Amino acid sequence: MKNLRAINKKFLLLILLGCSKPLVDPKSVEKNVEGQNPLRLSSRITKSQFENLLNCQVCHAQVFESWIYSAHGGAEKNSVFRIQAVLENKERCHHCHNPFHQEAQAPLQRSLQGVSCLACHSDLNADHFKPWTIKKTAGLSQAANSCRNCHDFKFAFEIEGRVSLAAHLAQTTYLEWQDYQKSGGTKSCVDCHFNSKSGHKILGPKSGQFKTAVKFWVEPNSQNQKKFKVDTLALGHRYPTGDIFRAIRVEILKSDSPANWSRWVEWKKSFRYKLPNQIPKLISDTRLDPGKIHEFEIPNEATQLRVLYVSEDIQFPYKIPPKVIWGPIGLDQN
Repeated sequence: MKNLRAINKKFLLLILLGCSKPLVDPKSVEKNVEGQNPLRLSSRITKSQFENLLNCQVCHAQVFESWIYSAHGGAEKNSVFRIQAVLENKERCHHCHNPFHQEAQAPLQRSLQGVSCLACHSDLNADHFKPWTIKKTAGLSQAANSCRNCHDFKFAFEIEGRVSLAAHLAQTTYLEWQDYQKSGGTKSCVDCHFNSKSGHKILGPKSGQFKTAVKFWVEPNSQNQKKFKVDTLALGHRYPTGDIFRAIRVEILKSDSPANWSRWVEWKKSFRYKLPNQIPKLISDTRLDPGKIHEFEIPNEATQLRVLYVSEDIQFPYKIPPKVIWGPIGLDQN
């Protein structure tokens, strides 16, 4: 009864406040494009009122539990980001990893930390709190559009204390998804990265989705040579996507060196950094397009093959070990 009374109070607050006042300052949303500025709460509602409104776990305990341990829930708390944030010391990084970081200083404001409930579930075209409306029209959905700010952004650099944006995008996942839609793709971001079983865990490379979204196999061709095939039919963006240091590497063992794995092919974006301001320039992009079956002729001297997920951040002081996501497989078998 006590819990029910508490829930009723929260719904009452939602009715009294949410229907008459926007929860997020619309101007901050306009300035948040590419994570250039943080999101701000509406000045017409107090922080204590927001805490009541955003105590999402009261009614959505299971969803909240899956979110708190997800890539979104831990976006600012994970060790890689914390170390990198100290090295780079850029305020802009926090605008995506914790969009409400200037509002969420108190430990109790868990619902505002990380990529929080409000960061995705506030429909700013309405004066109340509700999920983004999924509309698969004109190749766009509001849900996917809300992903854009942090999954399409340019490199930033400083000249005489002023932050400027480079011409090249550091991440292009949203633009890649738009290309997929233009070529006839029908899925939105949430169709692949959320499902009824995962809740709000955010399916992706850290959840092992690399092992299921893309299929690998080896088959002989007519000359009895072997081909390595990669199926990206289920993807809505290039492979890999996201972080610029992310790469997929295929290694082989050769008959003349059976103890040493050697790099065969690798799919990634490569940049050159120009001094003195370290402005990046895109050199090459070997990542795989979605919606295709790609094939590669395996060298005759190869005896085994494996696929690895690699993080190649040259600035990061601690080497993140590569992770085998497929194989190893012997090539003496069909």
